[in-house]
Amino acid sequence: MPTATESICCCDMQENGKLDGIDCNDVKCITEHESFNTVCLEREVLRTALVCMSDVAGETGTESVDNRVLRMAAHRQFTWWVHDRRLGKQVIKVIPACVVAAIRRAYPEQDGSYIEGLNELPADY
Repeated sequence: MPTATESICCCDMQENGKLDGIDCNDVKCITEHESFNTVCLEREVLRTALVCMSDVAGETGTESVDNRVLRMAAHRQFTWWVHDRRLGKQVIKVIPACVVAAIRRAYPEQDGSYIEGLNELPADY
Protein backbone atom coordinates (compact mmCIF):
# COMPACT_ATOMS: atom_id res chain seq x y z
CA MET A 1 0.00 0.00 0.00
CA PRO A 2 1.27 3.49 -0.79
CA THR A 3 1.29 4.96 2.74
CA ALA A 4 2.29 3.69 6.18
CA THR A 5 -1.30 4.18 7.39
CA GLU A 6 -2.61 1.98 4.58
CA SER A 7 0.05 -0.69 5.16
CA ILE A 8 -1.27 -1.84 8.53
CA CYS A 9 -1.44 -5.59 9.12
CA CYS A 10 -4.58 -7.23 10.47
CA CYS A 11 -2.41 -8.82 13.18
CA ASP A 12 -1.43 -5.35 14.41
CA MET A 13 -5.10 -4.39 14.71
CA GLN A 14 -6.06 -7.38 16.87
CA GLU A 15 -6.63 -7.14 20.56
CA ASN A 16 -6.77 -10.38 22.57
CA GLY A 17 -7.13 -12.44 19.38
CA LYS A 18 -10.04 -10.36 18.07
CA LEU A 19 -10.32 -7.85 15.29
CA ASP A 20 -13.14 -5.86 16.85
CA GLY A 21 -15.99 -8.42 16.88
CA ILE A 22 -14.32 -11.16 14.84
CA ASP A 23 -12.46 -14.00 16.60
CA CYS A 24 -9.11 -14.45 14.84
CA ASN A 25 -7.49 -16.96 17.19
CA ASP A 26 -7.64 -19.81 14.66
CA VAL A 27 -6.18 -17.91 11.70
CA LYS A 28 -2.95 -16.04 10.96
CA CYS A 29 -4.71 -13.51 8.74
CA ILE A 30 -8.30 -12.22 8.68
CA THR A 31 -8.49 -13.21 4.99
CA GLU A 32 -8.17 -16.85 6.13
CA HIS A 33 -11.23 -16.56 8.38
CA GLU A 34 -13.95 -19.00 7.33
CA SER A 35 -16.43 -16.17 6.64
CA PHE A 36 -14.17 -13.69 4.84
CA ASN A 37 -14.70 -14.93 1.27
CA THR A 38 -18.46 -15.20 1.65
CA VAL A 39 -18.97 -11.86 3.39
CA CYS A 40 -16.39 -9.76 1.56
CA LEU A 41 -15.68 -11.32 -1.84
CA GLU A 42 -18.79 -13.20 -3.00
CA ARG A 43 -20.17 -11.28 -6.00
CA GLU A 44 -23.86 -11.90 -5.24
CA VAL A 45 -23.43 -10.89 -1.58
CA LEU A 46 -21.76 -7.66 -2.72
CA ARG A 47 -24.46 -7.02 -5.33
CA THR A 48 -27.14 -7.52 -2.66
CA ALA A 49 -25.30 -5.13 -0.32
CA LEU A 50 -25.24 -2.55 -3.13
CA VAL A 51 -29.00 -2.92 -3.61
CA CYS A 52 -29.49 -2.42 0.15
CA MET A 53 -27.25 0.66 0.18
CA SER A 54 -29.20 2.14 -2.72
CA ASP A 55 -32.50 1.37 -1.03
CA VAL A 56 -31.46 2.93 2.29
CA ALA A 57 -30.17 6.00 0.45
CA GLY A 58 -33.53 6.31 -1.31
CA GLU A 59 -32.01 5.81 -4.74
CA THR A 60 -34.15 4.18 -7.41
CA GLY A 61 -31.43 2.36 -9.30
CA THR A 62 -27.88 1.21 -8.94
CA GLU A 63 -24.99 2.29 -11.08
CA SER A 64 -23.36 -0.30 -13.26
CA VAL A 65 -21.66 -2.95 -11.17
CA ASP A 66 -18.07 -2.86 -12.36
CA ASN A 67 -15.02 -3.94 -10.37
CA ARG A 68 -14.58 -0.46 -8.84
CA VAL A 69 -18.10 -0.58 -7.43
CA LEU A 70 -17.60 -4.16 -6.21
CA ARG A 71 -14.37 -3.11 -4.42
CA MET A 72 -16.24 -0.28 -2.70
CA ALA A 73 -18.97 -2.71 -1.63
CA ALA A 74 -16.36 -5.21 -0.40
CA HIS A 75 -14.64 -2.51 1.69
CA ARG A 76 -17.97 -1.60 3.27
CA GLN A 77 -18.90 -5.23 3.84
CA PHE A 78 -15.59 -5.79 5.63
CA THR A 79 -16.15 -2.73 7.82
CA TRP A 80 -19.71 -3.78 8.70
CA TRP A 81 -18.61 -7.37 9.37
CA VAL A 82 -15.67 -6.49 11.60
CA HIS A 83 -17.13 -3.50 13.44
CA ASP A 84 -20.74 -4.79 13.63
CA ARG A 85 -22.13 -1.44 12.58
CA ARG A 86 -21.97 1.42 10.14
CA LEU A 87 -19.29 3.71 11.49
CA GLY A 88 -20.90 6.97 10.46
CA LYS A 89 -19.96 9.84 8.24
CA GLN A 90 -16.28 10.73 8.34
CA VAL A 91 -15.48 7.93 10.83
CA ILE A 92 -12.71 6.08 9.05
CA LYS A 93 -11.14 2.81 10.14
CA VAL A 94 -8.17 1.61 8.16
CA ILE A 95 -8.80 -1.62 6.29
CA PRO A 96 -5.81 -3.98 6.70
CA ALA A 97 -3.50 -4.22 3.70
CA CYS A 98 -4.15 -7.97 3.39
CA VAL A 99 -7.88 -7.30 2.99
CA VAL A 100 -7.34 -4.54 0.43
CA ALA A 101 -5.01 -6.85 -1.52
CA ALA A 102 -7.53 -9.73 -1.46
CA ILE A 103 -10.29 -7.42 -2.68
CA ARG A 104 -8.08 -6.06 -5.44
CA ARG A 105 -7.14 -9.59 -6.54
CA ALA A 106 -10.83 -10.56 -6.69
CA TYR A 107 -11.94 -7.35 -8.45
CA PRO A 108 -8.90 -5.86 -10.21
CA GLU A 109 -8.81 -2.50 -11.95
CA GLN A 110 -8.24 -3.11 -15.64
CA ASP A 111 -5.30 -0.71 -15.87
CA GLY A 112 -3.90 -1.60 -12.43
CA SER A 113 -4.42 1.94 -11.12
CA TYR A 114 -6.37 2.27 -7.86
CA ILE A 115 -7.69 5.57 -6.51
CA GLU A 116 -9.78 4.50 -3.52
CA GLY A 117 -6.89 4.90 -1.09
CA LEU A 118 -7.28 6.55 2.29
CA ASN A 119 -6.00 9.91 1.05
CA GLU A 120 -8.42 10.08 -1.88
CA LEU A 121 -11.69 9.71 0.02
CA PRO A 122 -14.36 12.25 -0.88
CA ALA A 123 -14.83 15.09 1.63
CA ASP A 124 -18.37 13.91 2.48
CA TYR A 125 -17.39 10.26 3.05
